Amino acid sequence: MEQLKGSGVDLVNYGKEEKCVLEREAYEIREFSYREFDKEKRWYGIISYLHLINFTYGPEPDDWKFWFAPVMKDYFMDFWDMIDHPERAMPGAWPEEE
Repeated sequence: MEQLKGSGVDLVNYGKEEKCVLEREAYEIREFSYREFDKEKRWYGIISYLHLINFTYGPEPDDWKFWFAPVMKDYFMDFWDMIDHPERAMPGAWPEEE
């Protein structure tokens, strides 16, 4: 936001336009990756994906606030599939003979 303001961008108009885009395209997932770095600025492998759910804006960079939610992988689908079909859950499982 500071770079935009420093470039002469009107943050209120910019915020209005971006808010319209967010509301119009709410069905699209907006993911941002976040990586952790150690003291020597080396990435050590943690990646989190975040979904932008809302933001507020104003004329100053400090007026801008963002709300994110973690993007969860659909592992719960695997879990419920194992519950519904235990014969497929165990590697090497054989179909039961009748």
